[in-house]
Amino acid sequence: MSEEDKYSKIVKQIKSELKTNTLIANKYGVILGSEIEDLHKGKIIPPEISDLINQRAIFAKSLKLKNIDSITLESEKCFFLITKTSELILLAQLKKSVDLSQLIPSVKKFLEKLAKGISKKFEIDEFTKFEFIKEIIKLDDSLKTDEDRQQKFNIIKDLIKYIS
Repeated sequence: MSEEDKYSKIVKQIKSELKTNTLIANKYGVILGSEIEDLHKGKIIPPEISDLINQRAIFAKSLKLKNIDSITLESEKCFFLITKTSELILLAQLKKSVDLSQLIPSVKKFLEKLAKGISKKFEIDEFTKFEFIKEIIKLDDSLKTDEDRQQKFNIIKDLIKYIS
């Protein structure tokens, strides 16, 4: 199963279990899976929402807190819960009957576990040495080959012109 399909499946499972629309995006705001209308997979989270998410540090500082992990917004129809880890963003559209004090810690733990799976997958165990001299020699050789090809091509062009 591809990485994109994995997130779509997770979002669909959340919808079936919690009866809520959610989206999961990477830390750059690219939506990896979504059940929220107008916010589709492969798109970018709108700049206004990204700005709000990025303002968490400023809010925390002004409130003399270490960090703000989740933000909840209330609209006339529902709550919007935005939770962010270092790797993922989760936005959930919740019914007003949901008890946020019970749900927020669970969502945060879920997102942290999901993000740990990602960070383990992309950890680099060993770096290889990059030898600039060898790469420069290869580059130089390829340029010489290209010059030879160009020269041969010019000779063929001249022959064709002469024959015609």
